[in-house]
Amino acid sequence: MRSNLNNIIVVGLFLLISVLTIDAQSYNSILGVRFGDDIAISAAQRVSNHTTVQLNHEVGFRNASPQTSAYFIKHTPILTRRLNVFAGVGAFVKLNNGINDAPTMVNTYGPSGTLGAEFTIGRLNFAADWSPTLNINKDDPSKFNASTGISLRYVIIKRKSKIKSWREKMSDKYFKKKKKSKK
Repeated sequence: MRSNLNNIIVVGLFLLISVLTIDAQSYNSILGVRFGDDIAISAAQRVSNHTTVQLNHEVGFRNASPQTSAYFIKHTPILTRRLNVFAGVGAFVKLNNGINDAPTMVNTYGPSGTLGAEFTIGRLNFAADWSPTLNINKDDPSKFNASTGISLRYVIIKRKSKIKSWREKMSDKYFKKKKKSKK
């Protein structure tokens, strides 16, 4: 008897997790800030299931050199579409704005990547990431750099849930008039 109950619980949990992991991401568009090596404006737009395009622009408060990064990111849900891990590839450009005229301060550019996790609750999205960059400018002595960051972003456009809430189910069941079938 006890093993049957355990099997039912395991199958029930598996089905629940399967239903909850239908899609990654609970948003279509988000906008906010990223705190890392510098403060950045961060925006992401969902372009297909499990995929977003993300743009980060570091304004150069600390480094005196603004940097812009763009990524294509693949999301994989963990238990629910609100919690997921991600990996992405893209490119970056970092400009020397002339404040520091040291010989090592040159414009840099190249490929970049990102790895991290994000959690969305309500209209707030929290993310932690690691973003390595590879400078391909021959004049720059530092070829590989990496930064870690934490992002706090606002969900501008939410995704409609495919799972009806308890309130919607009760409303459908008790308050909507049923259509009469024509014979």
